[in-house]
Amino acid sequence: FHWRNNTGSFKTERGGFYRFGTPGSPDIFCVVPPGRIIGIEVKDAKGRLNENQLAFKEKFEAVGGTYIVARSLDDVMAVLH
Repeated sequence: FHWRNNTGSFKTERGGFYRFGTPGSPDIFCVVPPGRIIGIEVKDAKGRLNENQLAFKEKFEAVGGTYIVARSLDDVMAVLH
C-alpha cells in the first residue's frame, strides 16, 4: 500500500502564499507487511537531502520507520527484499 505525499507551496492570485504538507517529509509513503512503514525520497544522481529532509529522516527512523533515498528503483527493491 503506497501513496504520493504532496508537499510544497504556491502563490495565490491575490498575492498570498499557501504552504501544504509537512516540510521535509518524503515523496512517497508505503506500508508493507507486517505493518512496516517506509518513506521514500526520490532524488536524481546529484540530489541531496535538505535540512528539513534530514531532520524528518532522523525523527522517522528514531520511531522505527525506514527511510530510503531512492535514485533508482533498485534502491527501493534492495530495502524491500
